[in-house]
Amino acid sequence: MNQIHEMAVEADTGIQLTICQRKMAENGLYVPLGHHKKQGWSGELPFYAWKCPTHGVVIDYPHGYWAPFKGTYPVKVKGVLSQLYCPLCSREEAKQRTAKEED
Repeated sequence: MNQIHEMAVEADTGIQLTICQRKMAENGLYVPLGHHKKQGWSGELPFYAWKCPTHGVVIDYPHGYWAPFKGTYPVKVKGVLSQLYCPLCSREEAKQRTAKEED
């Protein structure tokens, strides 16, 4: 897992992966990590660990409904097919969009 990402998630939510959870995610499973609340949030959301092909094991929560072919990872939450984004890929894409807009 990206060490900086892991430290940021831990500081924001208190989530720490066990060795077993990390191995499961490295082997391609979506690992539920329970419901957690980030600073400034009014409620909790389910968090998952999974393997991004670019960044390795990452942790995030579902975002909206799943959109196939958009580089997201589907996960079912309370019967609804939602999507997981790699937070590191999202940051890189945002930087690229900003750079293009400035050109």
